Amino acid sequence: MSLSVDQIRRLNVMCPVADRVQLGTLLSALETQLNRDYDLVFPLPGTLGADVGADGDGTLVGDLALKNPGDATYDGVVAQYDANGSPRVTDYTTEAANATANDVLPFPTSPAQYDHAAFAAAVKFFGLLVNITTQANMSATTVWKYSGPSGALSALTPLFDASSALQVAGTGWKLMTFEPPADWTAVAMADTLLDERYMVICQISAFASSTTEPLIGQMKFVHAVGDGIPAPRTGAVSKLVFNFNTVSGSTANSEFMLINVTQGTWTFFTKTKATQFEEVAGALAVTAGDELVLCQVSEDGSTEFADGFVNVIVTPTAV
Repeated sequence: MSLSVDQIRRLNVMCPVADRVQLGTLLSALETQLNRDYDLVFPLPGTLGADVGADGDGTLVGDLALKNPGDATYDGVVAQYDANGSPRVTDYTTEAANATANDVLPFPTSPAQYDHAAFAAAVKFFGLLVNITTQANMSATTVWKYSGPSGALSALTPLFDASSALQVAGTGWKLMTFEPPADWTAVAMADTLLDERYMVICQISAFASSTTEPLIGQMKFVHAVGDGIPAPRTGAVSKLVFNFNTVSGSTANSEFMLINVTQGTWTFFTKTKATQFEEVAGALAVTAGDELVLCQVSEDGSTEFADGFVNVIVTPTAV
């Protein structure tokens, strides 16, 4: 609530302070100050990239739970489901946890409709970070689905999918994120070791032919748990201000994800390639005490941004 001119006048009359700022004027000035945007400064020393950070997961500020499949505390599994095969399921959990190129086959070498790659974990996650090491060349439609009640598979619409349902034209780390569905259910998949886990699949919904199937070198589950920089006041992130001493190459823009790990929400920011300074608009609600984590999810691929900082601008809730 803003103080009106009349309210300020009345407070000044009721509570005069000789030779000093009067109460109404003081409260009005304080209100103006509290309603101003504030910024959180994230220093970014060294060379950035989608594979930097303590865990090589692109986390630049804070600590995000990006879990390898098979992690003892996460119990993730990666498998290929061959609708016409015998056996139908091939376990690629160990291969998906290491960095060896091309050792995870999401689809059979002779793919067909309803074949799929399955990604599952004992706890809910909100994204997959996949290192595609061989790009697909298929005449096919691939779609994302999730495990619903009673094991039914339902359509999953990603919020962001740099992998193009594993058919992206290119290689490297690709992020897919989604809002966890309300009816997402931990189920067991028939003919498989995937029992009682929350599952997301990439399924071939229509198939004509294939010259090359996509191959994966490594993947991680993106889980909205971690430690970050606390927001001092309730409000909304309105923009990020990037400033780097060393700019990236001109091959590709760099993409960043700002995550509210307290609430499990996030927003994306794209930093234009080969530019030093840039303000990028976004939207992310924060409550006082919420912790924020900054990750890089895509990079230039030749020369990366280095030695800079990001100002996270927050517009506070009006008092």
